[in-house]
Amino acid sequence: MNISIDFTHDRIAPAEWTAALREISPVSRERGWLELVWEPGDPWRRAERWALWEMIHPGVVDREEVAELEGPHPRSDGHACTSIPIGNWAPRWKRTQPCICRHKTEAWRKGPCITVTLDQWKLYRRTGYVGRPFWIIQGTTGGHKHSFTHDEQVLLEEQGYPVNPPATGELAYAPFDGRVIQQITRFNRLWQFQNNAEEYEYAMGEGYEQYRAGVERQLRVQLVDHLKVQMADVAAEIVDHQHELEAYARTSLDYDRIAEQNEEKFITTGSMLSERRAR
Repeated sequence: MNISIDFTHDRIAPAEWTAALREISPVSRERGWLELVWEPGDPWRRAERWALWEMIHPGVVDREEVAELEGPHPRSDGHACTSIPIGNWAPRWKRTQPCICRHKTEAWRKGPCITVTLDQWKLYRRTGYVGRPFWIIQGTTGGHKHSFTHDEQVLLEEQGYPVNPPATGELAYAPFDGRVIQQITRFNRLWQFQNNAEEYEYAMGEGYEQYRAGVERQLRVQLVDHLKVQMADVAAEIVDHQHELEAYARTSLDYDRIAEQNEEKFITTGSMLSERRAR
């Protein structure tokens, strides 16, 4: 099987997209900013989606990583470790040595970089800042986080969702538009919610603990809803699996009730129920 020639290695974000992004995330040399980045994947493992990356000053990044970013092209040596044959569409790739690895990693192997990806290397060369993937733009709801925190994974699991976000390229292509702006603005407000509680600690004195408890509860309510919106595109698959499970006998545990109780428990206290306690 050969790979078609329409693979898009690089794209520049439209000027109107960048202008709209700067409205919610202006460039800040001190605090960093969000940057629109085209994530192509690889010809043998396509992604081809837009993403938002957090840009970080190299002065706060490990020197080893910066050295790789300032070093040779990540694919100046090594080979494409894939089981998919490379076609005749890219002479430079065609000249690379064939993969003889027993286990195929579907990635570039034995290049000069250990931690830095090709996307990070190119972004550093373009901006002088270190990039971290933050938000993948795909699907119908404005996209989702690149990865979830442990607490977010626990909450998603209790709600019956996968604990990891869809892979880049797994959902339908989507542009940077108002849906993305709405999601990112909401995320920023969640963080501001949390930051405000910490800033007001000394100013509010004795009333702080009650204030913080109220803010944290509101934060958890919004977090639950925010996660559900991000994972809306995989909900249909979950429903299909649930229909399949209905063909089997249910156990003595009512998992739907457990999920509902866990959500309410999390919103109220910030912690989860265990299955044993929910019997």
